[in-house]
Amino acid sequence: MKKHIKYLKSLGACKEAIDYADQYDYLQEAWDNCERGEWMMWLLCYQDGDVNSNYVRAQMLIGEHYIRCKFFTPYTKQDALLFADIIREYFPTIRME
Repeated sequence: MKKHIKYLKSLGACKEAIDYADQYDYLQEAWDNCERGEWMMWLLCYQDGDVNSNYVRAQMLIGEHYIRCKFFTPYTKQDALLFADIIREYFPTIRME
């Protein structure tokens, strides 16, 4: 089993996300090509549970920015792509702990 797949399973990632990530040899490759912003946010949140950390604060700012843009409209594929781009702008690399 690939190291990043084992890691995602240990965090409790959903089967769909694991199947997606399994297409890639490294977590960073999956991150770079991901079109599901909600998956990316989930991974960021599950990696760092300290709500006082700057990392978590930055995550919250990203979420707040997105919510302001789309609060009362349905979540679409285009939204997922936009959200993924916003997240990658703040977090261009992903780590495995």
